[in-house]
Amino acid sequence: MNNLITLLRTPSKMGLLDEAEKEMHGSRLEQINDQIEVVNRSYDESLETHFQYFNSKKERPGIRKHLLSHAQIICSTLNSCRSREMEELFLEHQGSSPFLCCILDEASQCTEPESLTPLAFGITKLILIGDPKQLPATVLSKVAQKKGFAQSLFNRFYSVRDENKDGVIMLTTQYRMVSSICEWPSRYFYAGKLETDESLIRNGPCHEYRVLNVVDGQELREEQSFINQQEAAVVARIVRLFLDSPLTRWKSIGVITFYKSQKLCIIEQLKKVGIKSNCSASTVDVNTVDSFQGREKDIIVISCVRASSQAEENLVGGIGFITSLSRINVSVTRAKEMLVICGHFLTLQRDGTWRDLISDASSRNVAHDVSRHSSCEDLRSVLMRAPANESTIVNQVVHQQMVASFSRQSGMDLNWSLKCLMDSGWVYDSAAYRFNLLKRTFKIPLAAFIEPEQQQQQMIASFSEQSGMDSNWSFKCLEDCGWDYDRAAYVFTELKRTFKIPLAAFIEPEQQKQQMVASFSEQSGMDSNWSLKCLMDSGWVYDSAAYRFNLLKRTFKIPLAAFIEPEQQQQQMIASFSEQSGMDSNWSFKCLEDCGWDYDRAAYVFIEFKAAGKIPLEAFVK
Repeated sequence: MNNLITLLRTPSKMGLLDEAEKEMHGSRLEQINDQIEVVNRSYDESLETHFQYFNSKKERPGIRKHLLSHAQIICSTLNSCRSREMEELFLEHQGSSPFLCCILDEASQCTEPESLTPLAFGITKLILIGDPKQLPATVLSKVAQKKGFAQSLFNRFYSVRDENKDGVIMLTTQYRMVSSICEWPSRYFYAGKLETDESLIRNGPCHEYRVLNVVDGQELREEQSFINQQEAAVVARIVRLFLDSPLTRWKSIGVITFYKSQKLCIIEQLKKVGIKSNCSASTVDVNTVDSFQGREKDIIVISCVRASSQAEENLVGGIGFITSLSRINVSVTRAKEMLVICGHFLTLQRDGTWRDLISDASSRNVAHDVSRHSSCEDLRSVLMRAPANESTIVNQVVHQQMVASFSRQSGMDLNWSLKCLMDSGWVYDSAAYRFNLLKRTFKIPLAAFIEPEQQQQQMIASFSEQSGMDSNWSFKCLEDCGWDYDRAAYVFTELKRTFKIPLAAFIEPEQQKQQMVASFSEQSGMDSNWSLKCLMDSGWVYDSAAYRFNLLKRTFKIPLAAFIEPEQQQQQMIASFSEQSGMDSNWSFKCLEDCGWDYDRAAYVFIEFKAAGKIPLEAFVK
């Protein structure tokens, strides 16, 4: 059968068939036609199976490669930049680099071999961005650490830099911390060169910087880690204080500690005071210093953990890796608006860095003594600014009542109600108008509502009406886009424009069918009837129809009558037939024309006549 197909697809060239020749070959042609019909049926079934598989799985790598090859900027991790796709696309361009330059962010946090990974693409310009004063790469092997494997390429270059030459640039303006938080790390780690942008001037309800001495804190060893339950209790009350205040409850809060066991201890203490942490519904995140690298929060509370007993305080000894300069630097530079450091001063002062921090805090009058018995009210006087006058207190009460009322009317939780009122300058009617406008256009996240089901139903109904899709498909589209209405609308428009949405998704698919037929006709050059037939045969899957069309067009299986302007297809057929048969274009044209522009039939006739020596020699190019 394969030989037969090869025989039929080998182009032929010949002229007129007289009646005698038709009779001679009639029975043979009849046999061949039956076999062709069987082959075509098998071919169509195989093609349909191929389309189903191709569109579901095999299409994705092709799309990824297309996006990568046409992108102006490629963002990647160091490991994935040497993926198979990247290597196939760009490693072959060794002669001329496919990239203008490579920008490596957090360059001080990766090992030297990792930094060299992108250089395989012929990079000629490398920009390293990082902070040598913060955490290095994570290397678990003690042997590798001793051999210097944790050193980054960034740190190696930085350590041998020449101050008198270009090549090392320090960005001296920071846009995260208020100036009071930035003051000590700037002086201690960056020689006073780190400055705060002028726009970061805040006068919120909290004091920006406080260092608290937990006088009765006591560390306990827990396997290879440490916990301090007294300090954890103080931290939990501080967080409770911020969440109870209507002026700070909507702010993001991070609790940083140096030990994993203390992290679990703090989470347990937070549960005791009714706070959920480290979940999507919570604004409180408890984690270790290493996990907070590169992150930021409005309010940061640090638990230092280490606190020796009176008998141990006179002993000479270290206080563990909380003396790591990079970890101290990371922990005290995560806060945007307020930083609270909790520790045991007598223990921390054994280390020079902590001693300097405590001395600085004392000189600035931001160091205070607290204990596990300190109530929220005691902590409030230390951490929160006192109301300016009695009217301010009245205003706070009024604001609380407004927030509660707005929450009941809008269905939003207290945090979102507070935010809406604050954004509207505490003008209730303005906040209500703005809320209704944003709700009507689905600009408010579902997470803002106490019971989001009603809003979901309204979104689905609106999306279904706007898109023409049924409720199930509208639900799926919104859910896939995280219930972001505008994003779902954009995705829908893009998918509809490229006909990626099944017709079954539409309530009235006729209009979409007409658009598909018109687009397919324009792209393929076929008339609307043949475009309709091609789409129907492919189950109205546009990409499958396009793939099938290109395949059939390339093998000249589509009749010329299907094309609006068939001349170009005729020229391609003649050129291919001439190349395959060896005849010149005139004889190729004659043979195809005599066979009704049926390429396979012309190929068969050519082979038969050539075998019988009935084709004149002058028909051949050579």
